[in-house]
Amino acid sequence: MMMVDTSILVDLLRKSPEILRFVQKLGSTPLFTTEISIMELVFGITGSHIYINKPELKQKRLSEIGDLSLKFTILPFDRKSAYKTAEILGRLKLDGKLVDFRAGMIAGVTKANGIDELITHNKKHFERIPDLKIIEIS
Repeated sequence: MMMVDTSILVDLLRKSPEILRFVQKLGSTPLFTTEISIMELVFGITGSHIYINKPELKQKRLSEIGDLSLKFTILPFDRKSAYKTAEILGRLKLDGKLVDFRAGMIAGVTKANGIDELITHNKKHFERIPDLKIIEIS
């Protein structure tokens, strides 16, 4: 089981040959993502000036996100994830090593669901999180 973070989803939407090959090599490995990553993708579209006067293009991009999401098991930010996130972020805060809040939430969902590996382009966002194996694709 592997968690895919937002940066990888963005590249899948862009049809990056490198990422497509990497995912293909994983074969039947179960891939997961989070509702947090879906929110980040949608926010990237709805919060962009590019789409203000282009409602058809905006809807096309939102549909592409919907289509991509069908290829993953999407895990929610539930109570168990909330507690795990608070535990992770609290520990990092006490150690003076706080990470981006959204990265902490993604890590919380990941760990709360028994997933130990996370695929990302942003190792810096996750490297301080204990017991999480980061697979960085650069």
